[in-house]
Amino acid sequence: MTIRRVMLLAACGFAPAIAHAQVRAEVIRGRVVEESGQVVVGANVLATRAPDRAVFTATSDSAGAFVVRIAEGTGDYLVYVSAPGWKSFRKRVTRASESDTSFVVNATLTSAAVQQLATVRVQATKPRPVRYADPGTQTGAREAIVDDFTGAVPPELAGDIAALSGTIPGVTPVGGGISVLGLDPSQNSVTLNGMAMGAGSVPRAARTNVRVSSTTYDPARGWFGGANSNVELSGGSVYTLRDATFSIDAPVLQYSDALSTGLGQRFTNVNGSIGGVGPIGNKDLYVYSYGVEAGRRSGDAVSLLSSDADVLNHAGLAADSLVRFRHVLSSLGIPSSAAAVPSALTTDKLSFIARFDRSQLDARTFVAPKRASAITVFGNWSRTSPLSVGPTTLPTRATSRWNAVGGTQGMFSTYFGNDYLATVRSSFSLSESKSLPYYSLPGASVLVSSMLPSGENGFSSLAFGGGSSARQSTQWTWETIGETQLYAAGHEAHRVSVTADVRLDGYSDVMGFGDAGSFAFNSLAELAAGTPTSFSRVVSQPNRRGGEWNAFAAIGDYWRVSPTLRVQYGARIEGSAFTSSAPTSAALDTALGVQSGGAPGSVHASPRLGFTWIRRGAGNLGALAVNKLGAFHMGPTSYLRGGIGEFRSLLSPSLLSDALVSSRSISCIGTAVPTPDWTAYVRNPEAAPTSCVGSGTLADTAPAARLVSRGFRPARSWRANLSYASQRRWLTYSVDATYSLNLDQPGIVDRNFRSVPAFATSDEGRAVFVPLSSVVPSTGAVSGAAARLSRSFGRVLEDRSDLRSTSRQLIITLAPDLFGVSDWWLATSYVLSATRAQQSGFDGTTFGSPLERTDARGALDARHQFVVRGGYATGGVTLTAFGRMTSGLPFTPIVSADVNGDGFANDRAFVRSSSGALNDCLARQVNSPAARNSCEGPWTTALNMQLTVEGSHLHMGSRLRALHVNLSNPLGG
Repeated sequence: MTIRRVMLLAACGFAPAIAHAQVRAEVIRGRVVEESGQVVVGANVLATRAPDRAVFTATSDSAGAFVVRIAEGTGDYLVYVSAPGWKSFRKRVTRASESDTSFVVNATLTSAAVQQLATVRVQATKPRPVRYADPGTQTGAREAIVDDFTGAVPPELAGDIAALSGTIPGVTPVGGGISVLGLDPSQNSVTLNGMAMGAGSVPRAARTNVRVSSTTYDPARGWFGGANSNVELSGGSVYTLRDATFSIDAPVLQYSDALSTGLGQRFTNVNGSIGGVGPIGNKDLYVYSYGVEAGRRSGDAVSLLSSDADVLNHAGLAADSLVRFRHVLSSLGIPSSAAAVPSALTTDKLSFIARFDRSQLDARTFVAPKRASAITVFGNWSRTSPLSVGPTTLPTRATSRWNAVGGTQGMFSTYFGNDYLATVRSSFSLSESKSLPYYSLPGASVLVSSMLPSGENGFSSLAFGGGSSARQSTQWTWETIGETQLYAAGHEAHRVSVTADVRLDGYSDVMGFGDAGSFAFNSLAELAAGTPTSFSRVVSQPNRRGGEWNAFAAIGDYWRVSPTLRVQYGARIEGSAFTSSAPTSAALDTALGVQSGGAPGSVHASPRLGFTWIRRGAGNLGALAVNKLGAFHMGPTSYLRGGIGEFRSLLSPSLLSDALVSSRSISCIGTAVPTPDWTAYVRNPEAAPTSCVGSGTLADTAPAARLVSRGFRPARSWRANLSYASQRRWLTYSVDATYSLNLDQPGIVDRNFRSVPAFATSDEGRAVFVPLSSVVPSTGAVSGAAARLSRSFGRVLEDRSDLRSTSRQLIITLAPDLFGVSDWWLATSYVLSATRAQQSGFDGTTFGSPLERTDARGALDARHQFVVRGGYATGGVTLTAFGRMTSGLPFTPIVSADVNGDGFANDRAFVRSSSGALNDCLARQVNSPAARNSCEGPWTTALNMQLTVEGSHLHMGSRLRALHVNLSNPLGG
């Protein structure tokens, strides 16, 4: 059976497949002769490719022949031939038909006879700033452009910005995005062509690059303290090109064991995307670039009702306990299912991006026009349902969520005066998300003890009742940037840029129906008797609206000290101001001696200095190596680069959101818990309690407040990096080192907390800040109301920015020279990282007073990381693989509830004995409190493979992903 038939059968069997347009290689060949017909040996041949002006070179041989090979052809070139003593020759060649891949250019050079000339004045032409940035790594920067390595990510993640960024060594995929240098994803930024984006993905068929930077010494780039992922959408072309992809990921070809199958890890995923570039009209003046993608992922929505015995046992629940649980719910009139909740977990998505602009180059002369303009539009939409369900959750807790993002960008650029270049860009983006519960009813949980078939005791917390409250959030950003570039008069080695930016961010949070509170029960007996352990509810939740202005001005100089040494330096000054101030509370200020109201504002200057010394290679200009394994962004093969500078995050515009409104919540334990009336709640969810029973120490009903310190500042980092790369024969290697001192890191403090212990436990010596009357003897539940400085208020949380951390990272990479290999490749990187971070007991964990600060490993300190990429091509078959293995993140063993009465469920456990997978960590701490982040989670692995046969792709990553989910133990047992 032929390979083509095998591929056809696999596609018909719903094999995960993806089709791409093949990259077209083109060749320019010919001979160089003089007027008499004699060959010219050693003539220099340069072919400039349109529209990106990439240059390819060759030299005529002893027969006068030359061959220029272009791996990714466009069909449009300007060929230039020169030789000493001869006048230069130039000719433009274009593709006559779509099937043409070879061009013939025969050059005849005419003599440039030497003549005695009168004295002439030689005047150099002043260079002009380029309109579009160099495609390679910026001077001194610690950054990388994501390679289009075949099979690096699964097809459904091919346009996901976080997933693409996570393929770069030193970048750690975490919940909420990516982490660099152990910093929280909230300090990252995602931009499109350098401006606010708001979306997390782009169509995979669109012609984009993703540049991930942890340092950059261009002062015009900033507003990130962690990493910046900048999506660069290429302009159009005067030639029409199309790319189309289609993939099907089907359960029939996915490997999973019984447990993974029971957890719903087998799914169907269908994705399709189309994109391309081309001219608008026939005059080649205007061009376009676009991409569109649509997809659906669907799998079983696993809930407590659909889980099989293996899943329940893994969750610590026996089948007979589930029967008793459902019987108790039925007797109380509590629904177990909701007819409106779908049985399949489905995500639908749609995205598009398009750019329309004037051609970047004159079609005849390949010279940049005086004026250029462009308009970019983009949008993303997704819907997921049902969420908030799982093996220990009833479907009545389900919610649905949809997100939408849209935006537009405009650019106008012109040369003026003495070859000055001015560029103005403006953008507006709007994002909206909405979540809705399927069932409006108070939520509840019950702790169930079971005797498992193995003879072990199992414990499981089962969730029932209604879902969380409805919420609709809207965010919008308007940003305008102006930049002027010039070469200094008399100092053409200096390219100076002056940049100014102003940005306005706004938000709106609308809280809807559905928040009917939550009960907690310690056993099925308590549930049946109607005696809950605790009840909490947000009684009033006003809507929130606000905004913030941000602006910066920057001046920088790109200095070409010599052909091999480049220096970039400059400074930026930036400031921020909120559009409204929080109201002042005289009662709060008097009771606690705080300063309520107002809004933080700041002005800050940041210097930067970076350099690149090129020992061998093509300088900072990026080269694109294309072969059967993918497209790789290449720089110089031997260099030394580095720099030092300060990087500063943006303040979130919603920082003041809780300080702008007055919300009310209640927390009741023990005898203060109201008796639930489930029949009344089913008829009317608003009948849920709005107060505790009585007003003793077990009831915490005082109004809470939120403050923002007047000295709150954006998180910032002083960062330095140094990179060295070289080559020995066919092997290239690089060593990258980065150090980051992270200042003004965010944290919180409860200003209404009395840090005076009421007593200490006799067995642990743990300080407890409330009297025994605030502890429920039968359950150990603790109310923090008695630990308040003022009983007129509940928690009074103040946002501060007075923490710090340090990060160190070393990356070693080995890879073959891509220009020397074509049918195989194997590259590996090892990353060694270390992060130390400060935390208090309010934003971290605590054993003593939460006011005390500790210094320990950062929560996102992934100490070791290995990244391997490789592939082999033979004939029409190509196999590629991408693997990443990361050591576990640190964590602290904690108690599942508040123990010391500070109102936070973050108390460190007291280790009495050790066993199981955490034995080594716990054994070191027996008879002592667990230290902060003293334990480490398991290593995580990800492997993706792709088989390509004659242009059709079989994607095999999904079956390996199912195995990974099984090994990572999603139930945490």
